[in-house]
Amino acid sequence: MKVAFITNKPYEDCETFIKAQVDGLPFKMLHYWGRKIPFNIEATKPSILFSGFRKLGLIKKKSNLSRFVEDLHLKNIQLIFAQYGMMGEEVLKACKILNLSLVVHFHGHDAVRKSVLEHYENYKKLFSYERLTIISVSKEMTKRLIAIGCPEHKIAYNVYGPANNYLELKPRYSKKQFISIGRFVDKKAPHLTILAFNELLKNHNDVVLIYAGDGVLLDSCKDLVEALGISENVIFPGRITPNEYQNYLSESLAYVQHSIEAQDGDMEGTPVSILEASAAGLPVVSTIHAGIPDIILHEQTGLLSGEKDIPAMTKHLLWVLENPQESQIMGMRGKRKIENNYTMSHYLNNLTKIIEIANAKK
Repeated sequence: MKVAFITNKPYEDCETFIKAQVDGLPFKMLHYWGRKIPFNIEATKPSILFSGFRKLGLIKKKSNLSRFVEDLHLKNIQLIFAQYGMMGEEVLKACKILNLSLVVHFHGHDAVRKSVLEHYENYKKLFSYERLTIISVSKEMTKRLIAIGCPEHKIAYNVYGPANNYLELKPRYSKKQFISIGRFVDKKAPHLTILAFNELLKNHNDVVLIYAGDGVLLDSCKDLVEALGISENVIFPGRITPNEYQNYLSESLAYVQHSIEAQDGDMEGTPVSILEASAAGLPVVSTIHAGIPDIILHEQTGLLSGEKDIPAMTKHLLWVLENPQESQIMGMRGKRKIENNYTMSHYLNNLTKIIEIANAKK
């Protein structure tokens, strides 16, 4: 099957979970990227089909839309697979002209952020397309999509999978430290993780928090750490490689992340970093938010608190420190859960079936 794979940026800049689709799906993937059609295609000589569409009035002139439609036709594209709801909207007209099946993979903010939903009018046009399949990565996302008007029968639930080398890690739990990684943005609430960790230091002043990543809130978080007087306990290594992250995972006691619904409505999908940490064998200390409770079971594979409940998260961090054997058992239980249910193979195999079923839609 020939699939047009649509992203808003080139392969090298895409998220790891999107690169995994390009690398692992068993279809002939033709990658179109950019914010707007005609994306990255080059101008081509008009085809007979394009001339026919123009005569019928479906395409008035060789617009960006017509260039994209013609390119899809010349390359015998059978299905369009768009990453993020916004990109699904961008290619919708082309799908209608060519009567192509459209699969749109939602990931997080595209399903919930207030400004996005307002701009695209809750995806009313997209959701009405007959040959549409929507991929949701969490049960909460599915609920939110249904609430804004997506027919439930058009939604397929499929959670990401971590790279296999995370499952191969054997954690040593050798350092008195916690690890977190991600963009420093509102929905990940790094400042709330820091505040919970600061309370923990009142009982254990020798524990360390490694907080990797960058983003708009990084400098504010550095200021917060300095103001609290805990600069020796909170380390900001910036952006790190997967190998560096795996090294931190192998020596840490647990993974911590205080995700919340941001003021602008933004939310996680299912955080890949949490899947990776659990696959590595670490207990996860996090929040009841988005897809996190789908994969982390409270008091079984991790400890979950309510959003913005800093005392509860501090209590959970303290439990990990004071119950090392039990927390390690919790981490290994999580590793088995990921291995049995949420591997990269699970994700790609399910995705393959979803696309094949979508292509058969008439």
